[in-house]
Amino acid sequence: MRTGDAALEVKESVATIMKSLNWHILFHFPEVEQQKDGSSCGLFALAFAFDVCDRKDPSLREYLPDNFCPHFRTCLIPQEITSFPSRKITMAVKPRSILRRVKIFCHCRLPDSDDDMVNAQNVLTGITSLALE
Repeated sequence: MRTGDAALEVKESVATIMKSLNWHILFHFPEVEQQKDGSSCGLFALAFAFDVCDRKDPSLREYLPDNFCPHFRTCLIPQEITSFPSRKITMAVKPRSILRRVKIFCHCRLPDSDDDMVNAQNVLTGITSLALE
């Protein structure tokens, strides 16, 4: 089920990679093809991840999951992954997406975890004030 949210660990990883100077990071959860069985979620995740790395938009692709297992086996032998079987689809309107804005906290540049976080700037100001007294 698509919730349009990410675990705190994912938010922290994205914030760390992006090293954004902004006070928010915008997460974009596109509508993508869903598995129709109960066992191909990992292969779909690999297909999506590979396409994103290859600068292809998974929300604009129709995947051919019946060919995922044979394709993955052929990737394992030479230890070289290639695009999973899919075809580009053309649409008049791009599939809908869920957008979530995640607040980035103070100078550590990590997302707000709703825990009792200490604002580093306030701590530094307090320490400086004490040192000057």
